[in-house]
Amino acid sequence: MQQRAHDGLDMAAVAANHARLRAAAERVEPTDAEAILALGAGVLLHGALEPAHAAAILAVVDGAVREQLRAEHGALEEDLQLLREMLDSPDTVAEDVATLSASLLRRLREHIARDERLLYGPLRDLARR
Repeated sequence: MQQRAHDGLDMAAVAANHARLRAAAERVEPTDAEAILALGAGVLLHGALEPAHAAAILAVVDGAVREQLRAEHGALEEDLQLLREMLDSPDTVAEDVATLSASLLRRLREHIARDERLLYGPLRDLARR
């Protein structure tokens, strides 16, 4: 019985963190590469912790969808690393940084919105029952 209460607290905490990420994603400007890197790091950390904290929700999500989300985290991580390297390089063309930054922000927002539909909307529905 104690484990169920703990799971509920974990799921509430992870849902609240997801809501903060969603709000932060809306405030970030596509031209602010450093803020996009910080948002991306938050999304990746959140994604890494989801299996431990939202196991009940992830258990009802199709395995192929879970795998797609994991693959997307990997692709985001690679592109965030590329953006970091571009920012650290004196030879980087500003236009390239702007293009990658805008693309990454769009993908991060899409990822957060998909998590909302697949994981956190159903979590709220379960909490209301």
